[in-house]
Amino acid sequence: MSTKYNSCQLNVGSLKGLQTPTKSNSNIDSHTAILGDQLDCLKINLKRKQLEGIHLKLSNLSRKCHIAIESLVSGVIESTNSELLESLYRFLNSDGKRDFIPSALLLCGVNVADHTALFDHIYANLTSDGRTFVARLGANKCSSIKHALNLTLNQIASLSNKPSVKRFTPTISDIVKSLQCSSYSRFIVIFQDLEGFDPLVLQDFILMLNTINTPDTLSCAFIFAASTTDEVIHDILPYHVVSKLTISQFQAPSAPVYLSALIDKAIETQFPLYAPAVLDYIIDYFLVHNFSLQTIAHILKMVSFNHLFGPHSLAVSVVQDASTTPNLNTNDCKILHQLPSFQNSLTAEDSTDKPQDVSMKSTLSSFISQLHSNRTVSYTVLKLLHNITQDLPNQAPIGKHFYSVYLLHLKGNICDSEEFIKVFSAFRLMKKPELINIASTCFDFLSESSNQPDNLQSFKSDMEEYLNKFDTLTDGDCNSSTKDSNTHNFFDPQNKVNLPTGTRIKMSLVELKSLLTSIRETETNTTTPFEAIRRAFIDCLRDNFRNNLQTPMSLPLHEVLYYSDVETIKSWLNPGISSDIHSVLLNPGSVLQCGCCDVVKGSIAGSLPYFSKIYRLHLECGRLINLHDWLTSYLSVRESEISKVSESLVIPAKKRRHQKPKDGEDGDEEIPEKWSASQNVVDTDGYCEFMQTVSELQYIGVVKSSQRKSDHVARLTWFL
Repeated sequence: MSTKYNSCQLNVGSLKGLQTPTKSNSNIDSHTAILGDQLDCLKINLKRKQLEGIHLKLSNLSRKCHIAIESLVSGVIESTNSELLESLYRFLNSDGKRDFIPSALLLCGVNVADHTALFDHIYANLTSDGRTFVARLGANKCSSIKHALNLTLNQIASLSNKPSVKRFTPTISDIVKSLQCSSYSRFIVIFQDLEGFDPLVLQDFILMLNTINTPDTLSCAFIFAASTTDEVIHDILPYHVVSKLTISQFQAPSAPVYLSALIDKAIETQFPLYAPAVLDYIIDYFLVHNFSLQTIAHILKMVSFNHLFGPHSLAVSVVQDASTTPNLNTNDCKILHQLPSFQNSLTAEDSTDKPQDVSMKSTLSSFISQLHSNRTVSYTVLKLLHNITQDLPNQAPIGKHFYSVYLLHLKGNICDSEEFIKVFSAFRLMKKPELINIASTCFDFLSESSNQPDNLQSFKSDMEEYLNKFDTLTDGDCNSSTKDSNTHNFFDPQNKVNLPTGTRIKMSLVELKSLLTSIRETETNTTTPFEAIRRAFIDCLRDNFRNNLQTPMSLPLHEVLYYSDVETIKSWLNPGISSDIHSVLLNPGSVLQCGCCDVVKGSIAGSLPYFSKIYRLHLECGRLINLHDWLTSYLSVRESEISKVSESLVIPAKKRRHQKPKDGEDGDEEIPEKWSASQNVVDTDGYCEFMQTVSELQYIGVVKSSQRKSDHVARLTWFL
């Protein structure tokens, strides 16, 4: 960049030297124009290099985000399944009864994420010692006992680098010999879909393995993966088979557990973060449509890419630099000044200031630091709020999972929400041990976190203070105060004379209401020391949460940290399939990136693919389409295009007749017959293209066969 700038200076100097009084005005104007063009080129080159540097920086950041997301998902799967894998390994390798086969009933229903990944982790964990062979059997490949034994033998052979075994009548002794030759001392079978197995096949397989179950030479074990209830194994297997098993039940982690751990780690470590609409849509998509964590990983990758290269890409690069080097230049201020959230934060007087002012730079720097500090403080306080509220009755009013609490925080001020008010209403009914547990949980959690700001330090000191106050309370301070027995005595409303308890008097509803109100006021005014401390503790707890929880959507410059384009995510994950198919078939150039396929609406160009031509012809038909007429129309379009191509090839050949032949050439050379457009032959290629396209259109739901007429199809695209 410096070299170009120096060369430009030399050119400017040379041009200045040319501007002598002896030159004419026209020469001066021309030299001035050349100088302006050179300066413009210099500015363009500088800007181009600057944009290339920003693009390279964002590309590196996007690559780092993708790698971090992959490691995050794999780490969540491994950490979530660790407890299950340890308990399974401990049970299957325990020394139980020698006459029974250890069998683990693994309940992994439809709400379990990534069944295949779960079985892969189980397989890798059980085979890590090198002495255990694990066979994975599926119901779709084990329709008979022969297929089950053959599949087991093939899996043993694949691990031993031997050719596949295809025997007509495999036996259980073949499995024993293969395992002993491969030096395996333990044999575990995983039935991945227990409900799909034929009961007779399952019974025969278990009884066969029971005959070879010898703990000294070859011990066997089973893992039954059921997706319904624990009673299914007793429904499939009779008593004489179940009696040979030692069954223990295990529960696979559900999909919300995986999702909660994933979002928890993503909020803490990942960039970018997600606006409430985006996060809400991702959660619903995972819990309703697809339980796969790999799908969520792809979604997070798409979000990070679209955020880095979206409309706020320049602002994202500025804020990422400002997190390490807080000094902002004039161009950075101009870029950040254009963000809508920053414009809304300025008053009418401040909005007239220029972006390059010193005050503007300091304001933007403070906004950036506030944005990052809000993320750290909010995450810590929300985790604390989730820890003290997840065990409350009534299904945890604020949410049992952390993503529910975080989503409520993003949508607005969580302290003003109905769920937050319900939580503190429940706190007001708690007794001394429960309140001490809450205060100690808050104190311990805040003590573990490092690099705390001052407001969290004050939160921690408040919890320590109230712990000391609760310790000083005695049992007498926690009991209700004794009240005078005459306080609740009824009185005569007319004579104002107190009557003993049990006296029956007559009074109206208004008098009864006033009596009950006076009794309630008397009871309210008398409080114990414990009630006073409890009220003060709850008020202090609520104030600390309110002071430390501010929704990031109200902060300036939040667009650079929180991705909010939910419509783009919806178009990726839930596209309008019918409308997309229609647009692609009608205009294939939008997908093929081919300029020759961009044709005028209503016309059929020869450069279009054959399926697009046939689809355009079907749009000109009515409710029922005659297949013969449709085929004839397509063949006529095809023949016209072939004739145009043939004419372009024939014309140069005809001109050759009028040319003088060269030496050794025959002047009466005829046109090749295969180029002739007037050949009367059957267009087999056209027939094949038409039949293939009609079949595919019927498969995707564009047309369907008609029951009224066998040579007609019904059109199904009236809504497009």
